[in-house]
Amino acid sequence: MTRTLSVSEMSRGFADYIKGVASGGESIILTLDDKPVAEIRPVPKGITGAEALEIFRSRPRLTPEEAEAFARDIEEAREEMNKRPIRDPWED
Repeated sequence: MTRTLSVSEMSRGFADYIKGVASGGESIILTLDDKPVAEIRPVPKGITGAEALEIFRSRPRLTPEEAEAFARDIEEAREEMNKRPIRDPWED
């Protein structure tokens, strides 16, 4: 749910409005002179950097042979891409 409030309305009930954003996932559009100027919304939830690092560390690693084969595949793909003409995305 998105609520629209003037900056002065927000200032009078700031703590309550922020609690609504934090607990209920509500977003608030702030207006100044009836024009939208800012949006307050919940921070997206996800994993922390430390959690992501731990996930990556816990995954199986490539053997040296697999890593070498992967590097060759990447190099071959780059070479193939470099053979293709550059296409102007604005044409056609």
